[in-house]
Amino acid sequence: MDRLVTPEQLATKHPRLYHLTSPEALDGIRRHGLLSTRQLLDLFEVDDETRLRLEQKRRAKTATIEHPRYGRAFLTDNVPLSEKSLAKCLEDGLSPQDWLQMLNSRVFFWPDIRGLGDLAQAKLNPNRERIILVLDTLHWSGATSTG
Repeated sequence: MDRLVTPEQLATKHPRLYHLTSPEALDGIRRHGLLSTRQLLDLFEVDDETRLRLEQKRRAKTATIEHPRYGRAFLTDNVPLSEKSLAKCLEDGLSPQDWLQMLNSRVFFWPDIRGLGDLAQAKLNPNRERIILVLDTLHWSGATSTG
């Protein structure tokens, strides 16, 4: 049986959480909140064909979606992923497309700045300006730039 962790218990262990994003995404995050790819595709009313491509396939580069009312949103690439490698390690009939769809239904946070710094400085991100959102586990606390 899974044991649920309360926000207060999480905050005790990790008082701050970190999220890496691009500067272009900050206005949308302020307007709509920090949304998963799936939530953005829903909000922006993305057509089925485009949605399948963005949600169930590896994105080799950041994708931009637009909506007349909501403006622009940016879907981060997932360059490090390999559908071929995923297919070799997934079990119980789970396909790479299923796994990518699950991945795209989540928003990711780092529990410490060190791990996030490693990601921001990775060789896949050379000269790429990023924003680190610093969130108090119980309240919003602000953002700082990495570039």
